[in-house]
Amino acid sequence: MRKRIPVEERLWRKVDKSGGPEACWIWMGATTGTMGYGVIQVGTHDASKHTRVHRLAYELLVGPIPEGLVLDHTCRVTRCVNPAHLEPVTFKENVLRGDSMSARWARRTHCDAGHDLAEDRAAGRKRCRLCQNEWHLKRYHARKRGD
Repeated sequence: MRKRIPVEERLWRKVDKSGGPEACWIWMGATTGTMGYGVIQVGTHDASKHTRVHRLAYELLVGPIPEGLVLDHTCRVTRCVNPAHLEPVTFKENVLRGDSMSARWARRTHCDAGHDLAEDRAAGRKRCRLCQNEWHLKRYHARKRGD
């Protein structure tokens, strides 16, 4: 039976640190299909599972990830395992820092017509109240005219 190489050794064998300590340390092994996060097999042959390499590297070099937090790639490179580029944040903060449609909408401060969204956001509204009122008013008058 072959001797299994420790996970730490297998991890660092596949990390390119050629850019130095401030650069991204790129995982050169297997990745998830959709998001491109690096993965590595951990555990025994009979009870193995895949874990994300940025989480493993962070835990090896920094320590445990605080309960209820996820790691945000501040460099935006999902294959990066440099712990200097990983910050524990809430899931919500991680999503809002991203570039998804919901994150872009959440960061907006004004609607397309230029109205300030601060009051609407504070009230828990998802749409601009002024634009919504204008739309309803136009619709009301159009129905009244028989359009």
